[in-house]
Amino acid sequence: MTEKFTDKILKDRKPEERNETNSNIESEMQALKQENADLKDSLLRAIAETENTRKRLMTDKDNSVKFALTSVIKDLALVLDNLYLSISNINSENLENNPDLKNFYNAINIILIDVSKFLEKNNVKRINPIGEKFDPEKHEAVSQVKVEDENQKGVIINVLSSGYMIHDRIIKPANVIVGF
Repeated sequence: MTEKFTDKILKDRKPEERNETNSNIESEMQALKQENADLKDSLLRAIAETENTRKRLMTDKDNSVKFALTSVIKDLALVLDNLYLSISNINSENLENNPDLKNFYNAINIILIDVSKFLEKNNVKRINPIGEKFDPEKHEAVSQVKVEDENQKGVIINVLSSGYMIHDRIIKPANVIVGF
């Protein structure tokens, strides 16, 4: 239909006017085609950017949920370290001779078991790396001790405080003593 209309208009004109009109129509068509292509490109880019933003927001939301306990666990780690330290310093002979101390020891153990279950349920792992190779990603070397055995060099000899990780992220590195 457009061609018939254009042909009718062109028939009524002189040949030089027809050529000029054809040329104008063609250049206008080219400009419109280019504008159309540019708009399609802009639309595709906007759609892609929107999709990337949606994915990024979903990842951020998932991480917020996944790592929501991080600050609580950091604070709880200090309390847990103190509880572990308190029961590790109780002499087994004193436990046998002192029923009150034994009750205290048992109560602390029950608390530690309950907290461990809570941590496990929330994908938090305690890092107690004694005997492992030192890894600066998971451990913080507080001190070094000279060792005779070559196999003990670079190995964790003692753990001063446990580390903690949630999923695959370190919350608190273990404070350790490393052999050298």
